Amino acid sequence: MSLAESISLARDLFDRIVNGDSLAILRAMVEGEPRAVESEWLEFKAFPWNDFLDPMKGYDPKNLKEKKKDFIKETWSQVLSAFANTQGGVLIWGIHAAKRDGVDEAFSFQLVPNPKALATRLMELQCASGGPRPPSQLAEGPRPLW
Repeated sequence: MSLAESISLARDLFDRIVNGDSLAILRAMVEGEPRAVESEWLEFKAFPWNDFLDPMKGYDPKNLKEKKKDFIKETWSQVLSAFANTQGGVLIWGIHAAKRDGVDEAFSFQLVPNPKALATRLMELQCASGGPRPPSQLAEGPRPLW
């Protein structure tokens, strides 16, 4: 697949999720056959519920349980780096991916309890990194879908 095709597929999926029936699209990724698979332009990340003292109080490091890594920071850095190499992509927080037949596919929902807090944390990390801000249409961050 060419880089232009990957960018086009990522943009199409993003637009369908943002402008369409988000819930139906995400459910089809997890519950449909075949299930959606991760690719160079699509990543799924389950929310790390057990890492936080109280997930509803935000996702900054002071709310992490003792000896827990900052999964959100690490994941965000890794995904931004990977997507920079492919000129973009779609990261969906709240879907757990599992290996099946050697491929990471959407497996189950592990939802983000406070999407606004996650969006705030991701924007803080982006600003702290000194990197460019995401385009405005992408910077709106995650939003609750149900």
